[in-house]
Amino acid sequence: MKITFTTFLLCIAMLLPASAIEKPEFELVQNEEGVELRRYKTLHIVTTKMGDHSGRNNSFRKLAGYISKQNDKEQKIAMTAPVIMAPGDGGAAAQQQTMSFIVPQAVVDAGIPNPSNAEVSLDSIPEGLIVAARYKGSYKKESREAAIAKLRAFIEKNALTAVSEPSFALYNPPWIPEFFRRNEVWIRVE
Repeated sequence: MKITFTTFLLCIAMLLPASAIEKPEFELVQNEEGVELRRYKTLHIVTTKMGDHSGRNNSFRKLAGYISKQNDKEQKIAMTAPVIMAPGDGGAAAQQQTMSFIVPQAVVDAGIPNPSNAEVSLDSIPEGLIVAARYKGSYKKESREAAIAKLRAFIEKNALTAVSEPSFALYNPPWIPEFFRRNEVWIRVE
């Protein structure tokens, strides 16, 4: 595929606003062959059930409603990155998957509003260690499985214990061309 200079500039322009979106801070503990061991403080999230992968758009709309004033304070809340897709309680069954937005730190500090939609809830990812592997492109099964295998090898090599199923952290909006997208797989470890 040949990319013209104009197309290249357009793509860069689309990426710039995404880089200004708040992302959670972490301490980098170890970086080895494309896998990072990170220490995160507690991440406060707003979450909803997603069902299988085809339920993404509906779940995203519910969470977007929350940050667009569908909360008990009728407060507009800034979008953050990444959007997290994870297995729900009870395992990795497709119908139990969830989608979550991270609540911006300023909102956490001021008091997180409660969702108005009963299908949206507040939750948190406890402080701790997460191993992460980045991959570019779309949310394709092959890319996800390769990143998961890389994480599991790192966990075994470093004598860590996985305490969660893999979660997927997606940093870019869907209109960003696939070859520019940043995605990560996360596994909590001890």
